[in-house]
Amino acid sequence: MTNKELLELRATREKLEKETKVLIQKQKTLEDNVCILEEMANIQELEMEIKSLKDAISKLEVKEEELESKLGKKSVNKKAEPKGKKASKKLEDRKPEMSDEVNGEKDGSDITIATVVYSNEVKQKPVQKKKRFF
Repeated sequence: MTNKELLELRATREKLEKETKVLIQKQKTLEDNVCILEEMANIQELEMEIKSLKDAISKLEVKEEELESKLGKKSVNKKAEPKGKKASKKLEDRKPEMSDEVNGEKDGSDITIATVVYSNEVKQKPVQKKKRFF
């Protein structure tokens, strides 16, 4: 090998090393960009999910208000008294339970409206097992 060939090979190696460094830097930049874009996509999905949840909540709140106002109008206009033997028999079969949710709306007066839920289920006491000592 001559000195000229050796210099050409070294120049080629330096050129390839520089290109390698540039490509490694470009790869790192692209990886960072991909991570950033993935995070942006995740954020966008979460924002869309939050928006849809807020829309669903607002629709439910509107429906709740409509039903509460409808319930308030019906309870003021009509009393829920059963008529006839069949209705009174049905009420006797059921046991009244206070629901966990009590509608305590105040319409400007001091009247509180509460709901009673009737169920056909009979609550049984848990059976205690006999304890044996050995």
